[in-house]
Amino acid sequence: MGRLLVGEAFLFLALLGLILTTPIRGAWPRFSPDELEVLYLLWLLFAATKALEHRGVFEALARRLEAGKALGPKLVLGTFLLAALVTNDAALFAAMPLLLALRQKRAELAALLVVAANAGSALTPFGNPQNLYLYWYYGLSPAAFFAAVLPLAGGFFLALAAAAYFLSPPPLATPPKEGRVSVPVPVLAALFVVLHENDTTLTLLDSTTSSGVR
Repeated sequence: MGRLLVGEAFLFLALLGLILTTPIRGAWPRFSPDELEVLYLLWLLFAATKALEHRGVFEALARRLEAGKALGPKLVLGTFLLAALVTNDAALFAAMPLLLALRQKRAELAALLVVAANAGSALTPFGNPQNLYLYWYYGLSPAAFFAAVLPLAGGFFLALAAAAYFLSPPPLATPPKEGRVSVPVPVLAALFVVLHENDTTLTLLDSTTSSGVR
């Protein structure tokens, strides 16, 4: 029981906060359908990430990265591009466990991953909530949006590439172990749902802006 409390300390603190604040508010928290959908998608991300970790996917990828050259640039720039496709939070859900699975721990790379996720998310309308709102509110076309963000995102991309190159640890001499890593179907289904919801959000925004609704 003690190990469970320590391992899930944030969960139990959140439950304790809920129990203590409910009498003060006089009511249990209420969630709208949209808020429940967001919580559901976050749960899917956490569950899928943890399942991939337990199946050894991150460890297998980490060994292959460590055996090759330019570990830092590949990890940091990969996070940058992933954030542009699946949001900054989702990119960090994938990149941080991969970084922790490395045998060569570098705190500098962890900081660069956070910067890369936020900088990369600025590259697309669906990279982060702020971009989604601005893209919808001002009715921007894709060309106008990319013209505005490409100089900034491109500058960050080059700066991160240079920083990651100089902070990248040397490759390990030990070759990666060969072997297949199987991913359960439920994990793939969870990732598909998250990516589908992300694509659906952009489609709805496009239809809204094209109809001129504010």
